[in-house]
Amino acid sequence: MQKKPDLAEDSTILEHRVSDEAPMEHKTGTAPNFTTACLVMFAVNVLWVFFVIWAIWGLIAVAVTGWGINLAISRVAARNP
Repeated sequence: MQKKPDLAEDSTILEHRVSDEAPMEHKTGTAPNFTTACLVMFAVNVLWVFFVIWAIWGLIAVAVTGWGINLAISRVAARNP
């Protein structure tokens, strides 16, 4: 059986030294605008959900679901000035 090397003797472990210098300041940029991507993916998801509802329960269920979503969005819009 081989003896495990002691951590102090192991030459592969690098020593981490803390510097007394001030940390580097990183400049941050602006975040990308993902509004368009979010709206497109929302439309794609609503479309496939409507197709699934249509396939399972019919067109009337899609119309009722769409009306319910419209009502919910209208209530949220009315609450926020």
